[in-house]
Amino acid sequence: MNLLHQYELQASGFYTSSRPLNDINSPYQFPPILCETIGSPVRLHATSDMAFGPYGTAIWTDSHTEDYFGHADRGQRLAGTFLLARNIEDEDEEVELSNQIANTAATSVYSVQEEDSWVRLALDEAEGRIILGCDDGRISVLEYI
Repeated sequence: MNLLHQYELQASGFYTSSRPLNDINSPYQFPPILCETIGSPVRLHATSDMAFGPYGTAIWTDSHTEDYFGHADRGQRLAGTFLLARNIEDEDEEVELSNQIANTAATSVYSVQEEDSWVRLALDEAEGRIILGCDDGRISVLEYI
């Protein structure tokens, strides 16, 4: 299973741009915080791709088609989720990565196909479009509201 780990790098409230960068004067707080883990079961040598939108949408193609076609030897799905930024209540609180909750399911499945022809993926989140490039040169544009 392939896993996508989404980490959040929070801004530091103590950063001063007029001072030199160092361990104390950094624009970000370290370490990054694990927000979500998304699982994507794939076949060996299967083609997959992923795209992120500027407003928090993540989409990907993978080979998790057993739920749709009853077989795992071919086919692709176009799936996605919306990644929401989390607010930390107490910035001084130390977060252990082992205490983070992991989500292993796609929020939405936008399309499925019994072929393995999707090779590239793009997202125009502002206009509500997903662009799929195929191995034979075809380009499909999906629109969502």
